[in-house]
Amino acid sequence: MRSLFRIAHVIGTAALLCAANAQAQQVTEPGASTPHERALEAERQYKLLMADIEATNAQRQSAPLPSLSVEDLCVLLRQGSRTGLLAELSRRKAFTAAELQAIQAQHVFIGMSHTAALCSWGKPQAVHRTTTARITHEQLVYGDNYLYSTNGKITAIQN
Repeated sequence: MRSLFRIAHVIGTAALLCAANAQAQQVTEPGASTPHERALEAERQYKLLMADIEATNAQRQSAPLPSLSVEDLCVLLRQGSRTGLLAELSRRKAFTAAELQAIQAQHVFIGMSHTAALCSWGKPQAVHRTTTARITHEQLVYGDNYLYSTNGKITAIQN
């Protein structure tokens, strides 16, 4: 959105400078508006464009995020796009309050859900899985750090 704002600002500034330059050079064409009228029109167009950008920005901030999965929201969060993502995860009740705080601080704790741990630390370098009749054990490898989960809950942290 900032880039759209900058583009609009540059376009508006350029339009105003062109109109001012035309006025300074007293360029007129038969049947054309005066340089002053063109400058006023350029300024009016610039203000309309800026108002449109602000309205679009306000609309995006108030609207819920698209129907992305919790995992997709976590990927965006790990990529540095924090605006509204934690609020959206909270609104969906995807994680407990403690898990949301840990995700925000990029921490993990024993008892945290497997998905919350992935949201907090991102995708592991490797996953080693053992599945038995009733239990699934996973070892999530993050360099020299390891998370162990059993049936979707973090049960141990090794670093």
